[in-house]
Amino acid sequence: MSADSVLDVGCGTGALLSLANDRGHQGRLVGLDPATGMLDQARKQQGVEWLQGDLNTVRFDSQFDLIVVSGHAFQVLVGDEEIRVAMAAVHDALTDGGRFAFETRNPAIREWERWNNQFSGTVVDASGAQVRMEVDVEHPVIGDIVRFSHTFSSVGWDRPTLSRYLTSYR
Repeated sequence: MSADSVLDVGCGTGALLSLANDRGHQGRLVGLDPATGMLDQARKQQGVEWLQGDLNTVRFDSQFDLIVVSGHAFQVLVGDEEIRVAMAAVHDALTDGGRFAFETRNPAIREWERWNNQFSGTVVDASGAQVRMEVDVEHPVIGDIVRFSHTFSSVGWDRPTLSRYLTSYR
């Protein structure tokens, strides 16, 4: 709350910045995410700038006092080169004396074993249609890379939409 400008990388549906906005943050709040569906939800919240893309594709017109990467977002940086490029972009986007805060998940917990049940389900979209999301973790998980997909489907759609992901647990 004390940072004048905040960038949330991998903001998803915008929960973190929406909370800061709702609690009266007076500065600039910017959410960045590559997923259109996530940003569609985030954009329901006013008072926050929502940008589609990632640290490799978006350049900012000013720097930030705080950059956060929370939840699962840091783990989509799978290779060392991806991490180096992302960290250089964070460095460039921070003000002098700015802070970078991120979290990663504990691989010993093996949370991907619960994703199929935890994140699959049906929601109602803005038009009132039911949309089903199925999460499928590819097994066996070998090493520290988890491969998974999200399949979105609805009765009125021509065909399902499939998104594939890699995430690292090292």
